[in-house]
Amino acid sequence: MMTTDDERREVARRLRGIDAERLDRVYGMDGEGGECSDPDMAKAGRNLMLGAIAEAVGLHYAPYYFDASPLRDRLADLIEPEPEHTARMVYDEVHCDYVCTACGERTPTGVYEAVADDDRLLLKPMRYCPACGTRLEEVGR
Repeated sequence: MMTTDDERREVARRLRGIDAERLDRVYGMDGEGGECSDPDMAKAGRNLMLGAIAEAVGLHYAPYYFDASPLRDRLADLIEPEPEHTARMVYDEVHCDYVCTACGERTPTGVYEAVADDDRLLLKPMRYCPACGTRLEEVGR
């Protein structure tokens, strides 16, 4: 299942809403990365934080058992760009320009960009659409 940008934004909002400072205070953490003097309390605090993160990303959490692999996988799915977010620049023979398949914007200057290399300019294929910023996977004619 492809993750949408709206879903990413909602998860980010929920993650930012976790009161980590309160958990640190309740479980005796010093807020500077230091550990609680009571190992059982420190473990309980870490488990609650992992539970809060799991809930924020849409996973159900059981405090007595925590398998980190679903959380790892869910976070990776939210972070990694989906291949569907790529486009191509396709040549339009009628207008003699290129069109981005993602946004439909026309690029009359071609599909190459000038890149400085030491004391000369090189033409390299564009990696992103100059109009919408979508990553380009290939140039088609």
